[in-house]
Amino acid sequence: MDLWNQATALHRENNRDAALKLFNRAFDFYTESINDDDITQLPTLAHIARIFGAQGFNKKALELYNRIMASYENKGGDDNIERLHIIHDVGLLFEKLKHHTTALRLFTRAQAGYKKTVGDDNPYTLNALHNIGHVYYKLDLIDEAISVYEQAFEGRKRVLGEDHTKTKESARRLANALGVLMHQLGYIDQALKLYTRALSGFEERSDSPSILRSLIRVGRIFQVKGNLHEATVAYKRALAEFAKIDG
Repeated sequence: MDLWNQATALHRENNRDAALKLFNRAFDFYTESINDDDITQLPTLAHIARIFGAQGFNKKALELYNRIMASYENKGGDDNIERLHIIHDVGLLFEKLKHHTTALRLFTRAQAGYKKTVGDDNPYTLNALHNIGHVYYKLDLIDEAISVYEQAFEGRKRVLGEDHTKTKESARRLANALGVLMHQLGYIDQALKLYTRALSGFEERSDSPSILRSLIRVGRIFQVKGNLHEATVAYKRALAEFAKIDG
């Protein structure tokens, strides 16, 4: 078992201090020969940064991403595909940390770079576009979220096909955002249908925060309509999802 696997095992046992020490040892071992001035070696650092981020060591991941970005800084503009991947990954990290405005700026920058480098219909461009919509949604900019989700959905359907997982993800997000809009406008029955459609998609993938918000809204609608049984069912499911998030 290599150092990364040992560190991951410790992390899964909630032994974070020991895991971080081992991750740092692994980092030193794998990166001692990396030259930051050699642009071809930077994707290796990026892969390691993704590992730190996935394990929840966000500060270490951000340090690495900043190191990589500094190395790219004097090597051209945002037309290097690996650099664009890093910008997008840092956006994901800031979104995870709930720094939504910073995440939006990074996703927008990555999307513009992808569009210039690989075109509108490339999956990278569409992924960045989808994430822009998701940040708009989290910032309660529902009209903007709907507009961007629609673009991402239509693009993914055209490029990947209607049955692709990512196309379904955009459809689900779009339905949920439209449900919020209908709810805000007072069209309760239409909102309930859209939330239900979104939830059927959420259940295909583990996406607990989104499930939680939608279930709470569904519960409120049933409560307003006087259907206390269905409201209770929705709230109980929401509590179950909250337990998953809270660990």
